Amino acid sequence: MGRCPPLADRIGLERRSSQRYESGERDRRYTDLLLIAHAFEAPVETRVQE
Repeated sequence: MGRCPPLADRIGLERRSSQRYESGERDRRYTDLLLIAHAFEAPVETRVQE
């Protein structure tokens, strides 16, 4: 079984942007949250905290 592609590749984002999200250097945009939720087949609500 092959490995899953990195998140950046799965959602069409530059790898550096994905790294900045993961390290907390950059806040996620709502549109990116939608793409991330779709990549994980999860509702966007599971990716957002109040």
